Amino acid sequence: MFKQMSIKAKLLSGFGFVILVALCVAGIALYSMTNSSRVGNDIRTLITQDVADIFTVHRAYNSVHAWMHQLQVTPSPSLVNEGLQKVQSLSDIINTIPREHFPEASGKTVNNLENLVRTINNSSFKTLLQAGEYKEADAVFLKEILPYLMASNAALSELIYSYTNDVTDYVVHLDMTSYIYTTATITLVGTIIALLISYLLYNYFVASTMHIKSIAKKLEEGNFNLRIEDKHLHKDEFGDIFRSFRDTAYNLNRAVARTIAMSNTIETNSKTLNEASGAVTSGAKDIEQRALTVAAASDEMVSTTSDIAKNCHAAQETSETARVETNNGVDKVRATVDSIKAQADATRDDAAKVIKLAEQSQHISSIVGTIEDIAAQTNLLALNAAIEAARAGEAGRGFAVVADEVRALASRTSQSTKEISAMVAGVQADAEAATTSMTSSVEQMNAVAQQAAELENNLDNIREAVNNVNAQIIQIATAAEEQINATSEISNNMQGISEMAQQSVDVADNAADVSEYCKDLIEGLLKELDFFTLNERALKKEDLTFKRIDKHASHVVHEEAKAAPATNA
Repeated sequence: MFKQMSIKAKLLSGFGFVILVALCVAGIALYSMTNSSRVGNDIRTLITQDVADIFTVHRAYNSVHAWMHQLQVTPSPSLVNEGLQKVQSLSDIINTIPREHFPEASGKTVNNLENLVRTINNSSFKTLLQAGEYKEADAVFLKEILPYLMASNAALSELIYSYTNDVTDYVVHLDMTSYIYTTATITLVGTIIALLISYLLYNYFVASTMHIKSIAKKLEEGNFNLRIEDKHLHKDEFGDIFRSFRDTAYNLNRAVARTIAMSNTIETNSKTLNEASGAVTSGAKDIEQRALTVAAASDEMVSTTSDIAKNCHAAQETSETARVETNNGVDKVRATVDSIKAQADATRDDAAKVIKLAEQSQHISSIVGTIEDIAAQTNLLALNAAIEAARAGEAGRGFAVVADEVRALASRTSQSTKEISAMVAGVQADAEAATTSMTSSVEQMNAVAQQAAELENNLDNIREAVNNVNAQIIQIATAAEEQINATSEISNNMQGISEMAQQSVDVADNAADVSEYCKDLIEGLLKELDFFTLNERALKKEDLTFKRIDKHASHVVHEEAKAAPATNA
Protein backbone atom coordinates (compact mmCIF):
# COMPACT_ATOMS: atom_id res chain seq x y z
CA MET A 1 0.00 0.00 0.00
CA PHE A 2 2.88 2.36 0.80
CA LYS A 3 4.33 1.90 -2.73
CA GLN A 4 1.01 2.90 -4.31
CA MET A 5 0.97 6.28 -2.56
CA SER A 6 2.33 9.53 -4.06
CA ILE A 7 5.50 11.09 -2.70
CA LYS A 8 3.45 13.93 -1.23
CA ALA A 9 1.14 11.39 0.45
CA LYS A 10 4.13 9.46 1.78
CA LEU A 11 5.70 12.59 3.23
CA LEU A 12 2.38 13.74 4.68
CA SER A 13 1.69 10.30 6.18
CA GLY A 14 5.17 10.24 7.72
CA PHE A 15 4.79 13.70 9.16
CA GLY A 16 1.24 12.85 10.28
CA PHE A 17 2.52 9.79 12.14
CA VAL A 18 5.20 11.93 13.79
CA ILE A 19 2.58 14.49 14.80
CA LEU A 20 0.27 11.73 16.12
CA VAL A 21 3.02 10.27 18.30
CA ALA A 22 4.00 13.75 19.42
CA LEU A 23 0.39 14.45 20.38
CA CYS A 24 0.25 11.22 22.38
CA VAL A 25 3.46 12.10 24.19
CA ALA A 26 2.19 15.63 24.74
CA GLY A 27 -1.08 14.23 26.12
CA ILE A 28 0.81 12.04 28.58
CA ALA A 29 3.00 14.98 29.54
CA LEU A 30 -0.06 17.20 29.88
CA TYR A 31 -1.71 14.64 32.14
CA SER A 32 1.45 14.48 34.23
CA MET A 33 1.62 18.25 34.43
CA THR A 34 -2.09 18.42 35.30
CA ASN A 35 -1.64 15.87 38.05
CA SER A 36 1.38 17.77 39.39
CA SER A 37 -0.58 21.00 39.18
CA ARG A 38 -3.49 19.41 41.07
CA VAL A 39 -1.17 18.23 43.85
CA GLY A 40 0.42 21.66 43.93
CA ASN A 41 -3.00 23.28 44.14
CA ASP A 42 -3.96 21.05 47.06
CA ILE A 43 -0.75 22.03 48.81
CA ARG A 44 -1.39 25.68 48.01
CA THR A 45 -4.92 25.37 49.47
CA LEU A 46 -3.62 23.98 52.74
CA ILE A 47 -0.83 26.54 52.90
CA THR A 48 -3.26 29.34 52.01
CA GLN A 49 -5.49 28.31 54.96
CA ASP A 50 -2.48 28.39 57.28
CA VAL A 51 -1.47 31.82 56.00
CA ALA A 52 -5.07 33.07 56.35
CA ASP A 53 -5.19 31.92 59.99
CA ILE A 54 -1.86 33.57 60.74
CA PHE A 55 -3.01 36.84 59.17
CA THR A 56 -6.29 36.66 61.15
CA VAL A 57 -4.29 36.48 64.37
CA HIS A 58 -2.07 39.31 63.14
CA ARG A 59 -5.06 41.57 62.44
CA ALA A 60 -6.53 40.88 65.89
CA TYR A 61 -3.16 41.64 67.48
CA ASN A 62 -2.86 44.92 65.52
CA SER A 63 -6.33 45.90 66.75
CA VAL A 64 -5.24 45.38 70.40
CA HIS A 65 -1.96 47.19 69.76
CA ALA A 66 -3.75 50.19 68.24
CA TRP A 67 -6.16 50.27 71.20
CA MET A 68 -3.33 50.42 73.70
CA HIS A 69 -1.67 53.22 71.77
CA GLN A 70 -4.93 55.21 71.64
CA LEU A 71 -5.47 54.54 75.35
CA GLN A 72 -2.15 56.24 76.11
CA VAL A 73 -3.31 59.36 74.26
CA THR A 74 -7.03 59.77 75.06
CA PRO A 75 -8.26 57.35 77.78
CA SER A 76 -12.01 57.06 78.35
CA PRO A 77 -14.43 54.50 79.80
CA SER A 78 -15.92 53.68 76.38
CA LEU A 79 -12.45 53.17 74.94
CA VAL A 80 -11.57 50.88 77.88
CA ASN A 81 -14.64 48.70 77.26
CA GLU A 82 -13.95 48.59 73.50
CA GLY A 83 -10.32 47.59 74.09
CA LEU A 84 -11.18 44.84 76.54
CA GLN A 85 -13.57 43.41 73.94
CA LYS A 86 -10.72 43.38 71.37
CA VAL A 87 -8.49 41.54 73.88
CA GLN A 88 -11.24 38.97 74.39
CA SER A 89 -11.62 38.65 70.57
CA LEU A 90 -7.86 37.98 70.22
CA SER A 91 -8.10 35.30 72.92
CA ASP A 92 -11.08 33.66 71.16
CA ILE A 93 -9.26 33.62 67.79
CA ILE A 94 -6.16 31.98 69.30
CA ASN A 95 -8.29 29.32 71.00
CA THR A 96 -10.50 28.71 67.91
CA ILE A 97 -7.79 28.18 65.24
CA PRO A 98 -6.47 24.55 65.19
CA ARG A 99 -2.97 24.19 66.56
CA GLU A 100 -1.82 22.31 63.39
CA HIS A 101 -2.17 25.59 61.42
CA PHE A 102 0.70 26.95 63.51
CA PRO A 103 4.02 25.27 62.64
CA GLU A 104 6.44 24.32 65.38
CA ALA A 105 8.65 27.29 64.50
CA SER A 106 5.80 29.65 65.46
CA GLY A 107 5.24 28.17 68.93
CA LYS A 108 7.09 31.09 70.43
CA THR A 109 4.69 33.51 68.76
CA VAL A 110 1.61 31.70 70.08
CA ASN A 111 3.05 31.60 73.60
CA ASN A 112 3.80 35.34 73.50
CA LEU A 113 0.25 36.12 72.39
CA GLU A 114 -1.28 33.88 75.06
CA ASN A 115 0.95 35.47 77.73
CA LEU A 116 -0.08 38.92 76.49
CA VAL A 117 -3.80 38.11 76.80
CA ARG A 118 -3.34 36.38 80.14
CA THR A 119 -1.36 39.32 81.57
CA ILE A 120 -3.99 41.84 80.44
CA ASN A 121 -6.85 39.82 81.96
CA ASN A 122 -5.15 38.74 85.21
CA SER A 123 -2.98 41.74 86.13
CA SER A 124 -4.11 44.90 87.92
CA PHE A 125 -4.03 46.69 84.54
CA LYS A 126 -7.61 45.69 83.70
CA THR A 127 -8.90 46.58 87.18
CA LEU A 128 -7.22 50.01 87.16
CA LEU A 129 -8.65 50.80 83.74
CA GLN A 130 -12.17 49.89 84.78
CA ALA A 131 -11.75 52.03 87.91
CA GLY A 132 -10.65 55.01 85.81
CA GLU A 133 -7.14 55.21 87.33
CA TYR A 134 -5.36 55.64 84.02
CA LYS A 135 -1.96 56.82 85.34
CA GLU A 136 -1.55 53.78 87.61
CA ALA A 137 -2.75 51.56 84.73
CA ASP A 138 -0.15 53.19 82.47
CA ALA A 139 2.62 52.31 84.92
CA VAL A 140 1.46 48.68 85.03
CA PHE A 141 1.29 48.68 81.20
CA LEU A 142 4.90 49.83 80.86
CA LYS A 143 6.15 47.34 83.43
CA GLU A 144 4.15 44.15 82.76
CA ILE A 145 2.35 44.34 79.39
CA LEU A 146 4.66 46.28 77.07
CA PRO A 147 7.41 43.57 76.97
CA TYR A 148 4.87 40.91 75.86
CA LEU A 149 3.37 43.36 73.36
CA MET A 150 6.72 44.12 71.71
CA ALA A 151 7.81 40.47 71.73
CA SER A 152 4.53 39.37 70.11
CA ASN A 153 4.84 42.04 67.40
CA ALA A 154 8.39 41.00 66.48
CA ALA A 155 7.53 37.28 66.50
CA LEU A 156 4.44 37.74 64.30
CA SER A 157 6.30 39.84 61.71
CA GLU A 158 9.16 37.34 61.53
CA LEU A 159 6.72 34.40 61.25
CA ILE A 160 4.72 35.96 58.38
CA TYR A 161 7.85 36.88 56.40
CA SER A 162 9.47 33.45 56.84
CA TYR A 163 6.27 31.51 56.10
CA THR A 164 5.54 33.47 52.90
CA ASN A 165 9.06 32.96 51.51
CA ASP A 166 9.01 29.21 52.25
CA VAL A 167 5.65 28.75 50.51
CA THR A 168 6.75 30.66 47.40
CA ASP A 169 10.04 28.75 47.07
CA TYR A 170 8.30 25.38 47.43
CA VAL A 171 5.61 26.08 44.80
CA VAL A 172 8.13 27.46 42.26
CA HIS A 173 10.41 24.44 42.77
CA LEU A 174 7.50 22.02 42.26
CA ASP A 175 6.34 23.69 39.00
CA MET A 176 9.86 23.97 37.50
CA THR A 177 10.69 20.32 38.22
CA SER A 178 7.52 19.10 36.49
CA TYR A 179 8.11 21.39 33.47
CA ILE A 180 11.74 20.26 33.00
CA TYR A 181 10.87 16.53 33.11
CA THR A 182 7.97 16.94 30.70
CA THR A 183 9.98 18.99 28.17
CA ALA A 184 12.88 16.52 28.21
CA THR A 185 10.54 13.55 27.60
CA ILE A 186 8.75 15.20 24.65
CA THR A 187 12.03 16.29 23.02
CA LEU A 188 13.65 12.83 23.30
CA VAL A 189 10.68 10.87 21.92
CA GLY A 190 10.06 13.37 19.09
CA THR A 191 13.72 13.25 18.01
CA ILE A 192 13.78 9.42 17.88
CA ILE A 193 10.60 9.25 15.78
CA ALA A 194 11.80 11.98 13.39
CA LEU A 195 15.11 10.14 12.82
CA LEU A 196 13.30 6.85 12.11
CA ILE A 197 10.90 8.41 9.57
CA SER A 198 13.77 10.32 7.90
CA TYR A 199 15.79 7.08 7.50
CA LEU A 200 12.88 5.21 5.87
CA LEU A 201 12.15 8.05 3.42
CA TYR A 202 15.88 8.45 2.62
CA ASN A 203 16.26 4.72 1.84
CA TYR A 204 13.26 4.79 -0.54
CA PHE A 205 14.34 7.97 -2.37
CA VAL A 206 17.98 6.85 -2.87
CA ALA A 207 16.99 3.49 -4.46
CA SER A 208 14.59 5.17 -6.90
CA THR A 209 17.12 7.90 -7.76
CA MET A 210 19.88 5.36 -8.61
CA HIS A 211 17.56 3.49 -10.98
CA ILE A 212 16.61 6.78 -12.69
CA LYS A 213 20.32 7.52 -13.13
CA SER A 214 20.95 4.17 -14.89
CA ILE A 215 18.05 4.76 -17.32
CA ALA A 216 19.27 8.29 -18.10
CA LYS A 217 22.75 6.85 -18.85
CA LYS A 218 21.28 4.45 -21.45
CA LEU A 219 19.38 7.29 -23.12
CA GLU A 220 22.58 9.34 -23.19
CA GLU A 221 24.30 6.48 -25.07
CA GLY A 222 21.50 6.44 -27.69
CA ASN A 223 19.92 3.17 -26.57
CA PHE A 224 16.16 3.64 -27.03
CA ASN A 225 15.34 -0.08 -26.76
CA LEU A 226 14.56 0.08 -22.99
CA ARG A 227 12.60 -2.30 -20.78
CA ILE A 228 11.40 -1.00 -17.37
CA GLU A 229 10.09 -3.62 -14.93
CA ASP A 230 6.60 -3.21 -13.45
CA LYS A 231 7.93 -3.16 -9.88
CA HIS A 232 9.34 0.32 -10.54
CA LEU A 233 6.02 1.69 -11.90
CA HIS A 234 4.65 2.86 -8.55
CA LYS A 235 1.65 5.19 -8.26
CA ASP A 236 3.77 8.12 -7.13
CA GLU A 237 6.04 10.74 -8.69
CA PHE A 238 8.92 8.25 -9.16
CA GLY A 239 6.54 5.89 -10.96
CA ASP A 240 5.47 8.82 -13.17
CA ILE A 241 9.17 9.50 -13.98
CA PHE A 242 9.79 5.84 -14.94
CA ARG A 243 6.67 5.83 -17.14
CA SER A 244 7.85 9.09 -18.73
CA PHE A 245 11.27 7.51 -19.49
CA ARG A 246 9.55 4.47 -21.01
CA ASP A 247 7.25 6.61 -23.17
CA THR A 248 10.11 8.94 -24.12
CA ALA A 249 12.29 6.02 -25.24
CA TYR A 250 9.40 4.64 -27.28
CA ASN A 251 8.66 8.03 -28.89
CA LEU A 252 12.34 8.68 -29.66
CA ASN A 253 12.67 5.19 -31.14
CA ARG A 254 9.63 5.85 -33.30
CA ALA A 255 10.81 9.36 -34.26
CA VAL A 256 14.26 8.16 -35.38
CA ALA A 257 12.68 5.32 -37.36
CA ARG A 258 10.32 7.81 -39.02
CA THR A 259 13.27 10.10 -39.76
CA ILE A 260 15.14 7.27 -41.53
CA ALA A 261 12.07 6.34 -43.56
CA MET A 262 11.38 9.99 -44.43
CA SER A 263 14.99 10.46 -45.54
CA ASN A 264 14.64 7.57 -47.97
CA THR A 265 11.39 9.07 -49.28
CA ILE A 266 12.93 12.55 -49.74
CA GLU A 267 15.79 11.04 -51.69
CA THR A 268 13.33 9.29 -54.01
CA ASN A 269 11.21 12.44 -54.54
CA SER A 270 14.15 14.61 -55.60
CA LYS A 271 13.80 13.33 -59.16
CA THR A 272 10.09 14.16 -59.20
CA LEU A 273 10.94 17.76 -58.20
CA ASN A 274 13.07 18.22 -61.31
CA GLU A 275 10.21 17.09 -63.55
CA ALA A 276 7.77 19.55 -61.95
CA SER A 277 10.10 22.55 -62.41
CA GLY A 278 9.36 22.81 -66.15
CA ALA A 279 5.60 22.97 -65.59
CA VAL A 280 6.04 25.70 -62.92
CA THR A 281 8.08 27.87 -65.32
CA SER A 282 5.38 27.81 -68.03
CA GLY A 283 2.56 28.63 -65.59
CA ALA A 284 4.49 31.52 -64.00
CA LYS A 285 4.87 33.34 -67.33
CA ASP A 286 1.10 33.17 -67.99
CA ILE A 287 0.37 34.54 -64.47
CA GLU A 288 2.67 37.52 -65.09
CA GLN A 289 0.70 38.60 -68.22
CA ARG A 290 -2.70 38.36 -66.48
CA ALA A 291 -1.46 40.37 -63.47
CA LEU A 292 -0.48 43.35 -65.66
CA THR A 293 -4.05 43.50 -67.11
CA VAL A 294 -5.68 43.55 -63.63
CA ALA A 295 -3.31 46.34 -62.44
CA ALA A 296 -4.46 48.69 -65.26
CA ALA A 297 -8.15 48.23 -64.33
CA SER A 298 -7.39 48.89 -60.66
CA ASP A 299 -5.82 52.30 -61.40
CA GLU A 300 -9.05 53.43 -63.13
CA MET A 301 -11.16 52.40 -60.09
CA VAL A 302 -8.89 54.37 -57.71
CA SER A 303 -9.56 57.65 -59.57
CA THR A 304 -13.38 57.24 -59.35
CA THR A 305 -13.41 56.31 -55.64
CA SER A 306 -11.21 59.31 -54.74
CA ASP A 307 -13.91 61.78 -55.93
CA ILE A 308 -16.52 60.06 -53.70
CA ALA A 309 -14.24 60.34 -50.65
CA LYS A 310 -13.74 64.12 -51.15
CA ASN A 311 -17.52 64.75 -51.17
CA CYS A 312 -17.98 62.68 -48.00
CA HIS A 313 -15.31 64.71 -46.16
CA ALA A 314 -17.11 67.98 -46.97
CA ALA A 315 -20.43 66.62 -45.61
CA GLN A 316 -18.65 65.34 -42.50
CA GLU A 317 -17.22 68.80 -41.67
CA THR A 318 -20.73 70.36 -41.85
CA SER A 319 -22.17 67.63 -39.63
CA GLU A 320 -19.34 68.08 -37.11
CA THR A 321 -20.18 71.81 -36.77
CA ALA A 322 -23.83 70.97 -36.00
CA ARG A 323 -22.74 68.36 -33.43
CA VAL A 324 -20.49 70.86 -31.59
CA GLU A 325 -23.28 73.48 -31.39
CA THR A 326 -25.74 70.87 -30.07
CA ASN A 327 -23.27 69.72 -27.40
CA ASN A 328 -22.80 73.32 -26.23
CA GLY A 329 -26.56 73.78 -25.87
CA VAL A 330 -26.92 70.53 -23.92
CA ASP A 331 -24.10 71.54 -21.55
CA LYS A 332 -25.75 74.90 -20.82
CA VAL A 333 -29.14 73.27 -20.13
CA ARG A 334 -27.49 70.68 -17.89
CA ALA A 335 -25.75 73.44 -15.90
CA THR A 336 -29.12 75.19 -15.46
CA VAL A 337 -30.76 71.94 -14.31
CA ASP A 338 -27.94 71.29 -11.83
CA SER A 339 -28.34 74.81 -10.41
CA ILE A 340 -32.11 74.35 -9.99
CA LYS A 341 -31.58 70.97 -8.30
CA ALA A 342 -28.99 72.45 -5.94
CA GLN A 343 -31.36 75.30 -5.01
CA ALA A 344 -34.18 72.79 -4.41
CA ASP A 345 -31.90 70.69 -2.19
CA ALA A 346 -30.86 73.78 -0.21
CA THR A 347 -34.51 74.82 0.27
CA ARG A 348 -35.38 71.28 1.36
CA ASP A 349 -32.53 71.33 3.90
CA ASP A 350 -33.73 74.69 5.27
CA ALA A 351 -37.27 73.30 5.65
CA ALA A 352 -35.87 70.32 7.56
CA LYS A 353 -33.95 72.65 9.87
CA VAL A 354 -37.10 74.72 10.55
CA ILE A 355 -39.07 71.53 11.32
CA LYS A 356 -36.29 70.45 13.68
CA LEU A 357 -36.46 73.91 15.32
CA ALA A 358 -40.21 73.43 15.90
CA GLU A 359 -39.55 70.01 17.44
CA GLN A 360 -36.91 71.50 19.75
CA SER A 361 -39.41 74.23 20.74
CA GLN A 362 -41.85 71.49 21.76
CA HIS A 363 -39.06 69.97 23.86
CA ILE A 364 -38.40 73.35 25.47
CA SER A 365 -42.12 73.64 26.32
CA SER A 366 -41.92 70.26 28.04
CA ILE A 367 -38.87 71.37 30.02
CA VAL A 368 -40.62 74.64 31.01
CA GLY A 369 -43.62 72.64 32.23
CA THR A 370 -41.29 70.54 34.36
CA ILE A 371 -39.72 73.70 35.80
CA GLU A 372 -43.22 75.07 36.64
CA ASP A 373 -44.03 71.82 38.46
CA ILE A 374 -40.75 72.05 40.39
CA ALA A 375 -41.48 75.71 41.31
CA ALA A 376 -44.98 74.83 42.54
CA GLN A 377 -43.61 71.94 44.59
CA THR A 378 -40.85 74.18 45.96
CA ASN A 379 -43.44 76.81 46.94
CA LEU A 380 -45.49 74.15 48.71
CA LEU A 381 -42.42 72.84 50.54
CA ALA A 382 -41.45 76.39 51.55
CA LEU A 383 -44.99 76.96 52.91
CA ASN A 384 -44.79 73.75 54.94
CA ALA A 385 -41.36 74.80 56.21
CA ALA A 386 -42.75 78.20 57.29
CA ILE A 387 -45.58 76.47 59.16
CA GLU A 388 -43.12 74.18 60.94
CA ALA A 389 -40.87 77.17 61.75
CA ALA A 390 -43.86 79.02 63.24
CA ARG A 391 -44.61 76.01 65.43
CA ALA A 392 -40.98 75.98 66.59
CA GLY A 393 -41.32 79.50 67.87
CA GLU A 394 -38.12 81.42 68.55
CA ALA A 395 -35.92 78.45 67.60
CA GLY A 396 -37.43 78.31 64.10
CA ARG A 397 -37.23 82.02 63.36
CA GLY A 398 -34.09 81.71 61.16
CA PHE A 399 -35.54 78.77 59.30
CA ALA A 400 -38.74 80.79 58.67
CA VAL A 401 -36.68 83.53 57.00
CA VAL A 402 -35.05 80.94 54.72
CA ALA A 403 -38.46 79.44 53.90
CA ASP A 404 -39.79 82.89 52.90
CA GLU A 405 -36.81 83.43 50.61
CA VAL A 406 -37.31 80.01 49.00
CA ARG A 407 -41.01 80.74 48.45
CA ALA A 408 -40.18 84.10 46.86
CA LEU A 409 -37.62 82.40 44.62
CA ALA A 410 -40.21 79.77 43.59
CA SER A 411 -42.68 82.56 42.76
CA ARG A 412 -40.12 84.33 40.55
CA THR A 413 -39.27 81.01 38.88
CA SER A 414 -42.95 80.39 38.11
CA GLN A 415 -43.30 83.88 36.60
CA SER A 416 -40.18 83.37 34.45
CA THR A 417 -41.39 80.02 33.16
CA LYS A 418 -44.68 81.60 32.09
CA GLU A 419 -42.76 84.23 30.10
CA ILE A 420 -40.59 81.53 28.52
CA SER A 421 -43.72 79.53 27.60
CA ALA A 422 -45.17 82.57 25.84
CA MET A 423 -41.93 83.12 23.91
CA VAL A 424 -41.69 79.43 22.93
CA ALA A 425 -45.31 79.48 21.71
CA GLY A 426 -44.44 82.44 19.46
CA VAL A 427 -41.38 80.60 18.10
CA GLN A 428 -43.50 77.52 17.38
CA ALA A 429 -46.09 79.56 15.48
CA ASP A 430 -43.37 81.24 13.38
CA ALA A 431 -41.71 77.87 12.73
CA GLU A 432 -44.98 76.34 11.52
CA ALA A 433 -45.59 79.26 9.15
CA ALA A 434 -42.03 79.06 7.81
CA THR A 435 -42.35 75.29 7.36
CA THR A 436 -45.54 75.69 5.32
CA SER A 437 -43.97 78.38 3.12
CA MET A 438 -40.74 76.47 2.51
CA THR A 439 -42.63 73.25 1.74
CA SER A 440 -44.53 75.10 -0.99
CA SER A 441 -41.23 76.50 -2.33
CA VAL A 442 -39.70 73.02 -2.42
CA GLU A 443 -42.67 71.67 -4.42
CA GLN A 444 -42.36 74.51 -6.95
CA MET A 445 -38.60 74.00 -7.27
CA ASN A 446 -39.14 70.27 -7.84
CA ALA A 447 -41.65 71.00 -10.62
CA VAL A 448 -39.19 73.40 -12.30
CA ALA A 449 -36.37 70.84 -11.94
CA GLN A 450 -38.55 68.14 -13.54
CA GLN A 451 -39.37 70.38 -16.52
CA ALA A 452 -35.70 71.26 -16.93
CA ALA A 453 -34.79 67.55 -16.83
CA GLU A 454 -37.33 66.84 -19.60
CA LEU A 455 -35.77 69.63 -21.67
CA GLU A 456 -32.34 68.09 -21.07
CA ASN A 457 -33.60 64.69 -22.28
CA ASN A 458 -35.00 66.27 -25.47
CA LEU A 459 -31.67 67.96 -26.19
CA ASP A 460 -29.87 64.67 -25.54
CA ASN A 461 -32.09 63.00 -28.15
CA ILE A 462 -31.26 65.77 -30.64
CA ARG A 463 -27.55 65.42 -29.92
CA GLU A 464 -27.75 61.64 -30.34
CA ALA A 465 -29.47 62.05 -33.73
CA VAL A 466 -26.77 64.51 -34.88
CA ASN A 467 -24.06 62.15 -33.67
CA ASN A 468 -25.66 59.27 -35.59
CA VAL A 469 -25.74 61.31 -38.81
CA ASN A 470 -22.13 62.36 -38.29
CA ALA A 471 -21.11 58.75 -37.62
CA GLN A 472 -22.82 57.54 -40.80
CA ILE A 473 -21.07 60.21 -42.88
CA ILE A 474 -17.75 59.22 -41.32
CA GLN A 475 -18.45 55.55 -42.12
CA ILE A 476 -19.18 56.42 -45.74
CA ALA A 477 -15.95 58.45 -46.00
CA THR A 478 -14.00 55.69 -44.29
CA ALA A 479 -15.47 53.08 -46.60
CA ALA A 480 -14.50 55.18 -49.63
CA GLU A 481 -10.95 55.56 -48.34
CA GLU A 482 -10.78 51.85 -47.63
CA GLN A 483 -12.00 51.18 -51.16
CA ILE A 484 -9.20 53.40 -52.50
CA ASN A 485 -6.66 51.62 -50.33
CA ALA A 486 -7.99 48.20 -51.31
CA THR A 487 -7.93 49.03 -55.01
CA SER A 488 -4.42 50.46 -54.71
CA GLU A 489 -3.37 47.36 -52.83
CA ILE A 490 -4.84 45.17 -55.58
CA SER A 491 -2.84 47.09 -58.17
CA ASN A 492 0.30 46.80 -56.08
CA ASN A 493 -0.36 43.11 -55.50
CA MET A 494 -0.75 42.53 -59.20
CA GLN A 495 2.62 44.16 -59.74
CA GLY A 496 4.00 41.97 -56.98
CA ILE A 497 2.41 38.87 -58.49
CA SER A 498 4.05 39.69 -61.80
CA GLU A 499 7.40 40.01 -60.08
CA MET A 500 6.79 36.82 -58.09
CA ALA A 501 5.96 34.96 -61.29
CA GLN A 502 9.31 35.99 -62.68
CA GLN A 503 10.94 34.89 -59.44
CA SER A 504 9.11 31.55 -59.65
CA VAL A 505 10.77 30.96 -62.98
CA ASP A 506 14.15 31.53 -61.35
CA VAL A 507 13.20 29.31 -58.41
CA ALA A 508 12.15 26.50 -60.71
CA ASP A 509 15.49 26.73 -62.44
CA ASN A 510 17.25 26.34 -59.09
CA ALA A 511 15.00 23.49 -57.90
CA ALA A 512 17.14 20.85 -59.61
CA ASP A 513 20.26 22.11 -57.84
CA VAL A 514 18.43 22.14 -54.49
CA SER A 515 17.16 18.57 -54.95
CA GLU A 516 20.70 17.38 -55.60
CA TYR A 517 21.90 19.17 -52.47
CA CYS A 518 19.08 17.58 -50.45
CA LYS A 519 20.19 14.17 -51.62
CA ASP A 520 23.67 14.78 -50.22
CA LEU A 521 22.20 15.98 -46.88
CA ILE A 522 19.99 12.91 -46.55
CA GLU A 523 22.95 10.61 -47.07
CA GLY A 524 24.83 12.40 -44.26
CA LEU A 525 21.77 12.25 -41.98
CA LEU A 526 21.44 8.49 -42.47
CA LYS A 527 25.07 8.04 -41.41
CA GLU A 528 24.42 10.07 -38.21
CA LEU A 529 21.30 8.02 -37.38
CA ASP A 530 23.35 4.83 -37.34
CA PHE A 531 24.49 5.93 -33.81
CA PHE A 532 21.08 5.05 -32.25
CA THR A 533 20.02 1.55 -31.19
CA LEU A 534 16.44 1.01 -32.36
CA ASN A 535 13.69 -1.56 -32.15
CA GLU A 536 13.86 -3.41 -35.50
CA ARG A 537 10.09 -4.04 -35.59
CA ALA A 538 9.33 -0.29 -35.34
CA LEU A 539 11.92 0.48 -38.03
CA LYS A 540 10.34 -1.95 -40.54
CA LYS A 541 6.84 -0.64 -39.78
CA GLU A 542 7.77 3.02 -40.42
CA ASP A 543 9.66 2.07 -43.61
CA LEU A 544 6.56 0.39 -45.06
CA THR A 545 4.38 3.37 -44.10
CA PHE A 546 6.58 5.91 -45.86
CA LYS A 547 6.88 3.75 -48.95
CA ARG A 548 3.09 3.96 -49.30
CA ILE A 549 3.22 7.74 -48.69
CA ASP A 550 6.01 8.12 -51.24
CA LYS A 551 4.03 6.24 -53.88
CA HIS A 552 0.96 8.45 -53.30
CA ALA A 553 3.02 11.69 -53.36
CA SER A 554 4.71 10.74 -56.63
CA HIS A 555 1.33 10.09 -58.23
CA VAL A 556 0.00 13.50 -57.07
CA VAL A 557 3.04 15.38 -58.41
CA HIS A 558 2.76 13.73 -61.80
CA GLU A 559 -0.97 14.57 -62.03
CA GLU A 560 -0.32 18.25 -61.13
CA ALA A 561 2.44 18.46 -63.72
CA LYS A 562 0.04 17.17 -66.40
CA ALA A 563 -2.70 19.63 -65.35
CA ALA A 564 -0.40 22.71 -65.34
CA PRO A 565 -0.37 23.27 -69.18
CA ALA A 566 -4.20 23.10 -69.33
CA THR A 567 -4.52 25.70 -66.53
CA ASN A 568 -2.11 28.09 -68.23
CA ALA A 569 -4.13 27.88 -71.44
